[in-house]
Amino acid sequence: MDNKKIVDVTGVELTPGNMEECLGNGEYVDKEGNPIECCCDECDYLILCLENREKNH
Repeated sequence: MDNKKIVDVTGVELTPGNMEECLGNGEYVDKEGNPIECCCDECDYLILCLENREKNH
């Protein structure tokens, strides 16, 4: 799933396996400047992100 984007139920565009670029990682803001809440704890792809993060660090 390299850099494939998926929209979660809240409308946040996720990038499974790439935690640094994923809009659901809690480090980004929406179009109005409001922080996008981190949704990693509830994400079906968290394991994939953590595995890829381990490989890259």
